[in-house]
Amino acid sequence: MEEYKLKIKDFPLEERPRERLIKLGPKALSNAELLAIILRIGNKKENVLELSNRLIKEHNLKTLSRVRVNRLKKTLGIGQAKACKLIACFEL
Repeated sequence: MEEYKLKIKDFPLEERPRERLIKLGPKALSNAELLAIILRIGNKKENVLELSNRLIKEHNLKTLSRVRVNRLKKTLGIGQAKACKLIACFEL
């Protein structure tokens, strides 16, 4: 039997990153929550918050800001669109 993975839409409204940002402002969110808002969706094995936490653990923000598209695409759950989105956000 397949294990159910908690999705962001399963979180109570007040615990979802986007809603917390609206209510409390960006300073109230962790880096993983801010990254989750940018990435928007996770993958089949992880919700977007889990994916964001894993990315930060694997790369840390400083390294993540310098990673190239091909390296990001080797990460489970990161395709070309997400990789480009991340690189564009850091470039801004």
